[in-house]
Amino acid sequence: MTWGPFAWVVIGETFPLRTRARQASLATASNWLGNFMISFLTPFADSGIGYGFGFVFFGTNAVAAVIVYFFLYETKNLALEQVDVMYSQRELKPWQSSKWSPEGYLDRNTRDPAYWEQRRGSVIDEPVDDEKAYRKDS
Repeated sequence: MTWGPFAWVVIGETFPLRTRARQASLATASNWLGNFMISFLTPFADSGIGYGFGFVFFGTNAVAAVIVYFFLYETKNLALEQVDVMYSQRELKPWQSSKWSPEGYLDRNTRDPAYWEQRRGSVIDEPVDDEKAYRKDS
């Protein structure tokens, strides 16, 4: 098992909005360099250690699984702005991030109707004098 296309999803979602372009370009370059190194060195390693090369892949995948569990946040069903808010909360740990829900939501899939009614009501309840609002001379 490898990262495959999941690396591109992680690159697109894990960086803060203000620095996303620079960090994504560095991560993409690192990904390409790593892929090149693996494809270049695999024939040499395979000829040197034979079937033991499978243990190398097993070991790196086991280490990657541990790193993902302890350091990668769950961003399923979140907008990029919500991911940015989630990353800014220092008390939230990556292994607890799947239970996090943004403000105004009961869980990641369900909006809190009371919260959104309250927000909508504050804008709608203020009376607007249409004649004054659109008159240019006042």
